[in-house]
Amino acid sequence: STGSSYKWMNGTATVGTAATYNATAAGSYTVEVANAAGCKATSAAVTVTVGPASTWYQDLDNDGMGDAATTLQACEKPTGYVAVAGDACPMDENKTQAGNCGCGNTEQSCVDCAGVPNGTAALDVCNICSGGTTDRTPVLNVEQCNITTSIDDASDMNKIIAAPNPFSDQLFLTTPAGSKVEIIDLNGRTVYEGYDIRIIQTGNFSAGLYIVRIITDAGIKTFKLEKIH
Repeated sequence: STGSSYKWMNGTATVGTAATYNATAAGSYTVEVANAAGCKATSAAVTVTVGPASTWYQDLDNDGMGDAATTLQACEKPTGYVAVAGDACPMDENKTQAGNCGCGNTEQSCVDCAGVPNGTAALDVCNICSGGTTDRTPVLNVEQCNITTSIDDASDMNKIIAAPNPFSDQLFLTTPAGSKVEIIDLNGRTVYEGYDIRIIQTGNFSAGLYIVRIITDAGIKTFKLEKIH
């Protein structure tokens, strides 16, 4: 029952007289409780051990790794802290290291059109990846983008236009009416067949050289195009 007085002991030393006691030192603790009539009882001893506090690291982005620069010393895990340090991007839940593009940015956000992190290559007016590490000089005049070859005569309808070259995800072809178009890879496999003017989706083509055959009543025209990345 509720006592009138309390005497907390650590071994033989009195350490407290309140109704409760918070032990922060190692030792063997007992408490003697007396009621108003002077009757007393003493608890069984409880042994307290004290270990060093743990280091906890602030985890603001909740990715399970903390910021080594922001720590707390505590015996139990504080809210918002974790036991593992090493988060170099403490405000970016998707990164623990800056990588090529820095904290807060995806690893594709600073990649140029040639796939080089922080590179300087860019699409020119022909939609061709040029400059940087590509060894291609950017085309500045859109009139230079097309490859134009005639079959038998100089009429506009009998001119073949293929652009861009090199191409990437799309190839634009202008051919004489009724002509057949075949695109063949260097292994001899026909990867596309069609007729007349078209836009060809080439995203699933492998990078490399292709042979284009334009077949008309006037003859056959063959030329090469290059697919990049």
